[in-house]
Amino acid sequence: MPLPDLTPEEYAEIVRLVRAAIDGDGYPLSSRVKRLKSILAKLDPAPSATVTPYPAPRPSAEPSFLYAMAYQIQTTATAANPTWSTTGGGSGGAIIRTFK
Repeated sequence: MPLPDLTPEEYAEIVRLVRAAIDGDGYPLSSRVKRLKSILAKLDPAPSATVTPYPAPRPSAEPSFLYAMAYQIQTTATAANPTWSTTGGGSGGAIIRTFK
């Protein structure tokens, strides 16, 4: 079967319609979409959509918990003196001790 003579505008319209059919299909792994993609590869070998990477994450306003914990790691052999605070007590109350 001979191919029809198409103007560049008609050819571009066919490519646009095939792309729209691919994008509008709800099942991207179906045999229909695979067939349309192979037709599109023959009609327009250069891919139109370029893959853009995700942007780099922005730093947060305050350091994360892991960063804060890493900041506490000692790099020298000297001992750090932790402080303990006690709240509560009294008659029949619970004692709560926190490590700072």
